[in-house]
Amino acid sequence: MGCGCTIHFPEAIDLEEWLNVMEQIAKDRWEGKLKKGELSDAYILQTYKELNGALSDGFGADNFKVNKATGKIPIEALQMQRNLFKFSGAKNYVVLENINQILTSYKGKNWNVFKNEVLKINPKYNKNYLQAEWQTAKQAGYHAANWQEYQNNKGLYPNLKYQTQKDNKVRDAHQTLNGIIAPIDSDFWKTHYPPNGWRCRCYVVQTAEPPTQGDLPVLTDKEFPKEFRGNVGISGEIFKETDENKGKPHPYFALSKQWGSETKKAFEYSKLAAPYTKIYEAKNGAEIKVSPFADESDLQKNVQTAVVIADELGVGVNIRPHLDLHKHKNPEYEINKNIADRKEVSSYTSIKSNLESAKKQGNSSIVYDITNFKNWEANEILRYLKGKIISFNDKKWLKEIFFVNGGKAISFTREELINDFDNVFKRFNKL
Repeated sequence: MGCGCTIHFPEAIDLEEWLNVMEQIAKDRWEGKLKKGELSDAYILQTYKELNGALSDGFGADNFKVNKATGKIPIEALQMQRNLFKFSGAKNYVVLENINQILTSYKGKNWNVFKNEVLKINPKYNKNYLQAEWQTAKQAGYHAANWQEYQNNKGLYPNLKYQTQKDNKVRDAHQTLNGIIAPIDSDFWKTHYPPNGWRCRCYVVQTAEPPTQGDLPVLTDKEFPKEFRGNVGISGEIFKETDENKGKPHPYFALSKQWGSETKKAFEYSKLAAPYTKIYEAKNGAEIKVSPFADESDLQKNVQTAVVIADELGVGVNIRPHLDLHKHKNPEYEINKNIADRKEVSSYTSIKSNLESAKKQGNSSIVYDITNFKNWEANEILRYLKGKIISFNDKKWLKEIFFVNGGKAISFTREELINDFDNVFKRFNKL
């Protein structure tokens, strides 16, 4: 099972678009709008756009969607997107270091000379290197999707067989691996699962053939670059960030360890600009989108609750990024352009405490999940909720309230609860 589909790079990269990005960076750096140590969101987003497009082509758009059977999304999809965005930030740092060197040299004394020198590095980073990065992202997506399929079928086909394209472009080192068969869960595939180098076209097939006997080949660091020693299906790393499996991080990630506190802070805020991916569309047209930096710890519950809101209320939900910044509040949702948090409720008093917490987090909406709240009564829940709202000095911070119970959902505004309690009560009783 599996195939050796050759993956081609698109016919051309729009260097004109990249020229515009690079010229704007040069101008902003020249004028001091982009300070040393800061990052360019425009460059990060353009790089991510290219690489995430390649990943989507290889991984398959449907593999980013909510699984109808489990109600979950594949974590590896977000892990790969997160890796690409971080890679784009690390690459931007390297490019800006080059630009800073030009600025501090004699070539940085005149604007036109400085700009032209900056544009000279455009083909190197944004065509030559980007082509190889694009192909790696697409191949990695393809192999990550296959890895999940192999895991699902390993009861029938417990082994994987390494294959090359069998033409004159195959590297000698990769030819050495051709035909190797090893169990899918063996350590061999933790390091040798394709792609195993820049522009690598190798692949594996799933088989019930017996594993190769004896010691498996050991490749040298020159034959097998350390930054490719991994398994994207397991780690979600298209470009290695660590030295796991006796490897080493991609040079961009290695250099990013030199980032100062301001650069790290700038990158954290750049996550807010990371494009969302649509993972679900209800029959009524409501969409759920997720940031690649959504918090993994409660992601699946957030997705499942969002699906109910979309299905039942026809309301779209964005699952927001989680920023690793001191004292930064990380509300989970954006609904109807309002920031909201999801709260699991199991008692009447938690209705009040969770509302207080939501206010402190800067939310303007709240989502209560009462699925595990046993023997609740609508009148009591609404009484506690209304009492707490009235106790706030600033009552207008709260715009909308959502309640989810299993596969049902309702919503109402603060004004409806206070001024039309009976109608809200009737709707709540249907949950």
